[in-house]
Amino acid sequence: MNDLTERCAEFLKNRLNASNVLFVRAICSALNCKSALRDTERFVETYFSLVCDSEAFLDLPIDDLVELLSRDTLYVETEESVCKAALRWVDHDAEHRKGFMWRSEIF
Repeated sequence: MNDLTERCAEFLKNRLNASNVLFVRAICSALNCKSALRDTERFVETYFSLVCDSEAFLDLPIDDLVELLSRDTLYVETEESVCKAALRWVDHDAEHRKGFMWRSEIF
């Protein structure tokens, strides 16, 4: 990773919050910025309850949602909170997403 990329990654890492972490994660993934991507992943896992309440969570593509919800490393009090997050995601665009409710990876 070149110096500019490292500095940009550090800048983004220091400004992560529940509202922007999924966007930053997508950027880091697209740029193959592995260190910063790991930081965003840890943030999402640690603060899942806040991240899943964000607007960005509701806009996740189905594959990203499944990958996120299937992690064993999410810091959650109960599995029910993960299920509620999935239902909230479906409800956000029920007309187009109701068919996903039967995917075993989500529930």
